[in-house]
Amino acid sequence: MKKFTLLLLLLMFVYSISQALPWGHRYTTEQALQNITVDINTPFRVSVEWGEGGWDADGSKFGYGTSIDGTGWTWVDLPWFQDGDWPNKRCRTDVSISVPGKYYYAYRMDKSGTSYSFGSDGWLENSGTLSATSTIIVGEVSKAAGSWSTPSTWEDGTKPTSSDNVAIMHDVTISSSGEAKSIYVYSAKTFTIEDNGSVTITNDLTNNGTFTVQSNVDGTGSLITNGTVSGNDVTSQRYIVAYTAGNNGWHLLSSPVDEFGIGGSGFAPGDNDDFFAWDEVGYEWLNIKVIGNGITQFDNGKGYLVSYQNAATKDFSGTLNNSNVTFTNLSKTTDKGEGWHLMGNPFPSALQWTNTDWVRTNIGAGAKIMNNGGSYQDITVGGTDIIPANQGFFIEATVHNSNTFTIPTSQRVHNSTAFYKNTIPNLLTLKVEDGDFYQETWIQFMDGSTENFDENFDVHFLSGVSGVPKLYSIIGDECLSTNRIPEPDNENVISLGFKSQTETNISIQTSGLESFAGYIKILLEDLQENTIVDLRENSEYFFNTNPEDNPERFRIHFKSTTGINDNKNINIFDIYSYNSNIYI
Repeated sequence: MKKFTLLLLLLMFVYSISQALPWGHRYTTEQALQNITVDINTPFRVSVEWGEGGWDADGSKFGYGTSIDGTGWTWVDLPWFQDGDWPNKRCRTDVSISVPGKYYYAYRMDKSGTSYSFGSDGWLENSGTLSATSTIIVGEVSKAAGSWSTPSTWEDGTKPTSSDNVAIMHDVTISSSGEAKSIYVYSAKTFTIEDNGSVTITNDLTNNGTFTVQSNVDGTGSLITNGTVSGNDVTSQRYIVAYTAGNNGWHLLSSPVDEFGIGGSGFAPGDNDDFFAWDEVGYEWLNIKVIGNGITQFDNGKGYLVSYQNAATKDFSGTLNNSNVTFTNLSKTTDKGEGWHLMGNPFPSALQWTNTDWVRTNIGAGAKIMNNGGSYQDITVGGTDIIPANQGFFIEATVHNSNTFTIPTSQRVHNSTAFYKNTIPNLLTLKVEDGDFYQETWIQFMDGSTENFDENFDVHFLSGVSGVPKLYSIIGDECLSTNRIPEPDNENVISLGFKSQTETNISIQTSGLESFAGYIKILLEDLQENTIVDLRENSEYFFNTNPEDNPERFRIHFKSTTGINDNKNINIFDIYSYNSNIYI
């Protein structure tokens, strides 16, 4: 940090503001028009020395003042004292400022009713001599409206970093990633995180102006705060796509604002809109329009099912959620909801589903979010693991009323984190698509898993909206959307359940084949057509479907060819029964 010493003399007085020097000893007849730069809560010293003159120290006083806008000074009067054998008398005090910003400074002295000052506040003599260039810059301070990433926006000409306490004293926008130790938004000023922007604040956010996290058709901004959030309401937006038919346009939605009221907020459904809460015990969707259902607000950490006739950007405004959200004793109702509960991301940023900090006691290994194909996307450790901001998601309680689930602040990440990772090891994705609807299922090699159902690895299948084709793995009596198995020593065969709602020509599309070792052959078997295809050679398989088809029509073979010349054909020998026939 550079040292700045400000020296002022009036009638043989020396006035100084310094960070390191306790006294000013330079005599001059001109005001030193210099700036001092410090951080918040960093002490610096204000002092004055009276060299000669007939002033009575007991009858006179010295004061210094600070002001944000050059008016309305805050004055502090200091007593004189004599230091050692010197006849000079001095005043001094250590000052620290807790709020970042740009402050003007001035000083004043008084003897027997005669006032001398640089400043205002009723001290008339020399009141017009204060220069606007005489300032104390506290923290990282904006000096003009503009972009966060533009150097000219800031007093020191540099973009803020994670170690800076930032003062937003002008209208500032951010369309990239940014970090700050703290942010203080001044009254009547705006700070906007645009749809492609993100900000991480290590400590506190104080909003005395207008703070907005934007969302539109192109994307949604992201905010992570680790300290307190105070001041005016923060607005976190959410763009919601309209429905075009009865079976599309559904969204699982959650609020980043603490106990956000639904009525009058823009989220309340109109005559042609829908808004539901999920009831696991009753195995039903509860309509907000039914007064007896008692749905009046977004509960922290819970999700809701919505559908709107018109696309719109809607505002969550209020106090942002900024702490862990925990649920205990969730129900598991046999032959009803089977333990599936609709939770929600309670933060204005994405969440990463990990093995750390997510407390999941007797809670299934995966979460589910609704995709735009009317079915559910699995969120799992080691797979697709991002829950977007404002996203509702299902979890599965595996034991009735003896479970704990915590949504942790520590796993917040920004939306720039890819929803789908480029390459996930040993993960096969199978997808069936029928018009606007699609369903995916996943099979993955993972250490520690078995060929049986593993509660810590596998995820149960959950059917999507009406009309979506079904596709899932079958392990014993379990239907799985994500099936983790060990890498085969020889061969592992997985039965697939498939059910179409229509009679049509359809295909099974596969991806992720390249994520497996080259010695693993991956084969798709159609029991109905007595056909086996090598998916590495043909990654998409077309077939005709009928709702009356046997649902256990397909099987996936993983065959290890270690030690076998891959250029040779591999003989496949299987025996199974289908439609009262035996096939070899």
